[in-house]
Amino acid sequence: MRVALLTTLWKRPALTACALRSGLLAREALSGSVDIELLAVGSEGIVSRALAEDHGWRYVEAPNRPIGVKLNAGFAALRSLDVDGVVAHGSDDFADLRLVSAWARASDEGKLFCGLLDMYKVRVGDYRVFHWTGYQGARRGDSIGPWRFVASSVLDVLDWAPYDPALSRNLDGSMTDKLNARLPRWKEYSYTVSMKDVGASVFDVSTPERISSWTDIVNSPGVIDGPSWKELTAFLPHELSYAIRKQRCPRSSSEVK
Repeated sequence: MRVALLTTLWKRPALTACALRSGLLAREALSGSVDIELLAVGSEGIVSRALAEDHGWRYVEAPNRPIGVKLNAGFAALRSLDVDGVVAHGSDDFADLRLVSAWARASDEGKLFCGLLDMYKVRVGDYRVFHWTGYQGARRGDSIGPWRFVASSVLDVLDWAPYDPALSRNLDGSMTDKLNARLPRWKEYSYTVSMKDVGASVFDVSTPERISSWTDIVNSPGVIDGPSWKELTAFLPHELSYAIRKQRCPRSSSEVK
């Protein structure tokens, strides 16, 4: 199976470098079972291009806003690479390798869309961890945006532009709206589960550059206390966990064991 990991870059070079390194490690660790393509979309010219290419990622340039345009540029660039599906995530997001493996198994079983119900949120500074248990109310049961897997056959129907190009917020909802409009029965071929169901942790690190403020995050419905930073990052190489916390990323693969 051939899967693309797609991320967008903006500021936060140290944290972004950690996320890029994590993707490269995933490709190395899963080689032989999952073939992973890596593509980053940046908006800072040679600065973001160098950051991506130094960490082994393909690169395309796009305006930073609207973010729907930026993400769609990444999907469009992947169209010619003959991948079986795409997993999009932010440059402050980290996931256990078991998640990509779970999506690969689900795809082999005929699932065309995979998503998580929940994730962890980490506050930069004190590195306190919260558990966002997912959407509440009318959207309860919808998958969250980060680390969704969308099969290429679905992306063909969406013309490889799954997001509303006018938006910079509520992007996962815009993808859902497009799916509902163009593939009314898509949920019959979806696999939406919790982190616990697949035995994989996913988290993002909240910094001042985030779209959503930390206050918005912790005051959101469904947010509860999470594990310790040490427990949360047990799936990462120690050096990478340390680098994320210190906002300093190893610059060569030999530094991460």
